[in-house]
Amino acid sequence: MAIFTTKLVILKVQQTNISVIIWQHIALFYFVYTILKLH
Repeated sequence: MAIFTTKLVILKVQQTNISVIIWQHIALFYFVYTILKLH
């Protein structure tokens, strides 16, 4: 049971990390887009 719970926690963490990475890419893209628009 403990192993199953640990696997669930790891899965949740991985999903959260993926979401964070996606948001960082969106923020970076928006930042670059804004800079290019200003020039």
